[in-house]
Amino acid sequence: MWKPEHRLTVTLVQEAHPNGYKTAVPLPTWFRCSRSPVIRLVAAPSPGTDTRDVLRGLKLSDVEIDGLIASGAVSEQWSALKHYLSR
Repeated sequence: MWKPEHRLTVTLVQEAHPNGYKTAVPLPTWFRCSRSPVIRLVAAPSPGTDTRDVLRGLKLSDVEIDGLIASGAVSEQWSALKHYLSR
């Protein structure tokens, strides 16, 4: 049986989004686990931000990475981002 004290409350905060706008992100207050800390959620980084780090982690050289970017095989940005919720 539902009781008023079982009501769920979610707190939202404003965070930067890769598209340049602010977005509402919930604070993880609805779940408390004694074995893991509650962390604040943030918007994801812009697509492609970690491209070079990921490829370096795969042991590719900067010259090889530059070649992949030049060929269009990988990208450091999301080509649709300039059209996605543009300002």
